[in-house]
Amino acid sequence: MVTLFYFTKGMTMTKAYAYYRTSSDDGPDKAGIPGQQCDTEAFAEKADFQIVQTFIDDGISGKKFHMHQRPAGRQLIAALLADGVKVVL
Repeated sequence: MVTLFYFTKGMTMTKAYAYYRTSSDDGPDKAGIPGQQCDTEAFAEKADFQIVQTFIDDGISGKKFHMHQRPAGRQLIAALLADGVKVVL
């Protein structure tokens, strides 16, 4: 299933979670959490998303650990199942 979002300024903001992850495997060229946050917040503002909670897994390998095995990933899944927020940026 594909969900399309149509962005119209001035409409009610859609609540969203933000999830950031870097891997220890990325080396010195990784974008880093601050860069991801900056880009995500800029997108959220343009697209009328309200980031209501942030989840960060810094230094956690995506190859070695599935989402439910990462500390913040596990918290994100629980939050998605617990309330009405269904968007993750």
